[in-house]
Amino acid sequence: MSNNLVSTQEKIKITENYLAKLLRIAKNSFQKNNIESVMSALSAYCAIQYQVNQVYTDTQAEDLIMQLSKQQVLVPKDFIPDPKAVLFYDGFGLDLRGWAASFIKALIGANYKVVYVAPYHKKDMVPHILAELEQGNGTTVWINMNQSYVTWMTELNTAFQKYQPGTAFYYTTPNDISAATVFNAYVGKVNRISIDLTDHAFWIGVNAFDYIVESRMPGFSNLVFYRGVPAEKILNSDCCPYVNRQPDLTPLPFDIEKESYVFSGGSLYKTLGDNNLLFYKIVNHILENHNQIKFIYAGEGDDSELNKIIEKYPGRAYHIHERTDFIRLFENCVFFLNTYPMFGGLMMRYAAMVGKIPLTLRHSSDHEGILYDQEKRKIEYDTYDEIIIDVDRLIEDEIFRKEREKLLEGSVLTEQDFQNVVQRMIEEKTTGKPLPKIENLDTTAFRAEYLERLNVQDMLLKTIPSRLNRKLIRQFPYLFIKKFIVKKRSQK
Repeated sequence: MSNNLVSTQEKIKITENYLAKLLRIAKNSFQKNNIESVMSALSAYCAIQYQVNQVYTDTQAEDLIMQLSKQQVLVPKDFIPDPKAVLFYDGFGLDLRGWAASFIKALIGANYKVVYVAPYHKKDMVPHILAELEQGNGTTVWINMNQSYVTWMTELNTAFQKYQPGTAFYYTTPNDISAATVFNAYVGKVNRISIDLTDHAFWIGVNAFDYIVESRMPGFSNLVFYRGVPAEKILNSDCCPYVNRQPDLTPLPFDIEKESYVFSGGSLYKTLGDNNLLFYKIVNHILENHNQIKFIYAGEGDDSELNKIIEKYPGRAYHIHERTDFIRLFENCVFFLNTYPMFGGLMMRYAAMVGKIPLTLRHSSDHEGILYDQEKRKIEYDTYDEIIIDVDRLIEDEIFRKEREKLLEGSVLTEQDFQNVVQRMIEEKTTGKPLPKIENLDTTAFRAEYLERLNVQDMLLKTIPSRLNRKLIRQFPYLFIKKFIVKKRSQK
């Protein structure tokens, strides 16, 4: 059935049925002490909650994880935390995406003994993080996240037992059951700090930290009003983006130092979901009205709408994969066009860092607080008509553009500032930056857009049938068979 033919209510009903079934499986398996089945069901459950994003936390899932933690995770009685040892758990294993490289660089710079714990299958995919670890007192622990959830949990706990860190950073995916279970067990033993990379959506692990790093009002609001996290646990801090200067040898579609272009990027789902497709309307306006301008989008995902632009403007619009030297694309562009309806916070920071305007169409309040004194930077617009006026002027009037670029000075943290902030997080349990008055932001419209673009069948195939979740094959045979067929077809 086409996703367009499935009503919102039908999507909700189908999703709720699967969630209820997975929760039953998890609870029944726990009663039978079948731990791998418990964790498989919970992981799939949380993955669906993240994809659907209608709630920000789930008490039943959190309670089960707490029970698992008490039963399955051994914390040695002679555990003596080393205040200079910091365990950084990276469940993503992404080299230059996100905040991991920035935190590792700051921790090494502050002379901590850093234990970097990450997926074994990503050990050859994080060269910049490894290079930072080699600059100081760093070591790596690669854990098997492909064999089973129990193995994953056990190997992570072994790292805690071996290195006995005084501080542990929790930085991971929204459905990381294994890490949440282990981190829960070290309450009162280790200073546990979560890094909230997914502040806009559901994640598991509200009991896995003592403090949580957040930087903007939507994240503050979701933590306090929707996740039940006390404000005193929130560490208010931005992040200094990690800059890689080593060239990526993958060729670009044209000479970016000689041609004029507008740059955009990030996961393509961030450009979908609004009925008017305003992001693509802006791109179309740029290419239709400014013949000297090209357009580059760097990122992965559903490129159906982007391909329409590429076909309409051959030789002027391009879709490229993510690059390790993407900072060059920022430095040489006319300006960075932020995605819409979902923005790219880290991309905004990179643009501002190199003095390029991250032009942003507002969507509710989810864009706020990314840059220091953001309202003074003149990068945000309320309507399509407003942003188009400045799009045209920024392209055609270089003097105007340079004046606006000057407004970005001091809008992001420097590397030394960030190192000092991370050190204060660990040693003083503060960043020195007070929280603003936290508003209860209404996310109804934002969550409705998730349902609007949700393809239920694709979501189910993405979240339940997998090698790690093989314990669920008897309960969901159709999904596993369908996933197998889809995979075989894609290989032909």
